[in-house]
Amino acid sequence: MPDLPLPTEVGATRFSALNLLHTLGWQYLPPELCQQKQAGAPGVVLQASLLESLRQRQFQYDGQWHYLSPHAIEQVVRELAFNWQTGNWSQLNKQCHEMLCAGITVTEYLPGDVRHKVTVPIIDWQQRKANLFEVAESVRLPARHGVAQREIDLVCYVNGLPLCLILLQENDSPGSAIARHLQYQQADEIPHLYVYAQLLLVLDRHQGWLATNQTREKFWTHWREEEWGSEYCARLKQSATLLENDWFRQLPMGLKRQIKQAGAWGQTDGHGMRVSAADQMLIGLLSPARLLEFLPAYILFDSRNGKLVARSHQFFAVRTVLARLQQCGEGNRPGSRPGVRQNEQVSERTGARAGGVVWHTTGSGKSLTMVLLINGLRRHPQLAACRIVVVSDRLDLEDQLSKKFAQSGAFGDVWRKAGGAGSRAHSAHDLARRIGSHGEQIIFTLLHKFNDALLLAQCQNPSDKVIVLIDEAHRSHGGQLHQRMRRVLKRAALVAFTGTPLLRQEKTVSQFGPILHAYTMQHALQDKLVAPLLYEERVPELRLDGGLLASWYESDASELDARQKARLRQVLTSKSRVLQASARIEMIAWDIALHFHGTIKQAGSGLK
Repeated sequence: MPDLPLPTEVGATRFSALNLLHTLGWQYLPPELCQQKQAGAPGVVLQASLLESLRQRQFQYDGQWHYLSPHAIEQVVRELAFNWQTGNWSQLNKQCHEMLCAGITVTEYLPGDVRHKVTVPIIDWQQRKANLFEVAESVRLPARHGVAQREIDLVCYVNGLPLCLILLQENDSPGSAIARHLQYQQADEIPHLYVYAQLLLVLDRHQGWLATNQTREKFWTHWREEEWGSEYCARLKQSATLLENDWFRQLPMGLKRQIKQAGAWGQTDGHGMRVSAADQMLIGLLSPARLLEFLPAYILFDSRNGKLVARSHQFFAVRTVLARLQQCGEGNRPGSRPGVRQNEQVSERTGARAGGVVWHTTGSGKSLTMVLLINGLRRHPQLAACRIVVVSDRLDLEDQLSKKFAQSGAFGDVWRKAGGAGSRAHSAHDLARRIGSHGEQIIFTLLHKFNDALLLAQCQNPSDKVIVLIDEAHRSHGGQLHQRMRRVLKRAALVAFTGTPLLRQEKTVSQFGPILHAYTMQHALQDKLVAPLLYEERVPELRLDGGLLASWYESDASELDARQKARLRQVLTSKSRVLQASARIEMIAWDIALHFHGTIKQAGSGLK
């Protein structure tokens, strides 16, 4: 069946999204019902739904279960109203996310004049049925200053809170819808709605874009679903129950009949229901169970870069690693490597925790993936007690990683303020002390420190509750240093991160375990996460005569100042006309610098 001649593209996209969300388990709220539930200032929370969900919350005291009292419910509602006069919308959004994740503590008054502190979960992250999932269309709010009305095409409410805001786009260029998201967050617009928002989406008929609050346009991303394939998504679309929204009711009867025959969205490809990237994003992010998994663990507040949301490859990598780390046993012993002396082989690996390799191409955000993994470990009931050792092979990488972990608040605000410096091993003796103390939850170290630390008696930790995160694992882990690290941490899990293709898979498996998740350069280019690499072959002459030198000097060195020309002339007019190694390196460096300045920088191409 060809594409149906629907009256408006945005209306069709809204209709399709509403039906798909309804199929996923979201209750559709007609505009009039949504307005009734919005009663109360500032009108962005569905008060009726919030109260309904809170009345279902129970707490245990002295072996008995009690429902929340009206007084406690009032406290929670008051906490969620926020102080809109502060004007610090980003801070309020962070405060809201913390409340969603940790709950709100209130005081309950029980018989016998007992005061009892109760932490009330706003959202039950473990039980989907304990929450209300509602979706409304064309939600209108007045701007804070002026008389203008702002409209959000689709708003997804969880327990009355607008956690996901969706704007619709008429074509494949999302710029105008993203610009509206950014505009609406301004102080004189509707920032009080965005205080509650955790996910921001833009959809058209074919594609979807994902971000969170204050995300600049160039950082909006697509969603690449890895768990649920096209067949599963197609079955969901086909099983959608048609909603009689205003747009659908205004269609001619014949067109309505066609849509009903074709399903919730009247497009097929000759083999069944056509599934777009926008559909996959809605299913992959807004299926209630997936949303409950995603929101608390895959959104971070970075002190330098603001609010961050995981990209799809980071989400699937972290959940794969977490599943792998739960495995312990004899089968997780790595293979022995040829060419290493027997006394350097790792022993006593029985019961070791499983590990593996995360191969994500350079520029795809491996540092943030590591931080998200830490966040996931802290929240995981079986892995929260594990200690973390972060190993790198260069001082600048160690500094970069420790600061990244601190900025993200991976270990709390106190650790963030210290900049992570207190967790870095400053010497081999310091590393041995930290490993043997069984105290600190995270340690940063350079690989070579294990060489001397191994000689110290206290540098032993046979626990299986140690996880080693190795940055740039393709370097420095092919010899004795790696094996000595293993001798110190006999039963630790090694999770290796690399952006460089591993040429010998058998070597990778013997060192770290299997490749757990791969995000290739091809995928990163398709997602426009990295820029393509362009190569130009430029071979400097090894022997220069006067004419060639003068020609090159005239064309390529004309923009240098007098001091730079003198230095270049000294390099090129050395005693021997055959360039030595150091002189050739300098000539190559000059050539690169001049080429970049003349063809890249001055042209304003935006390339690096």
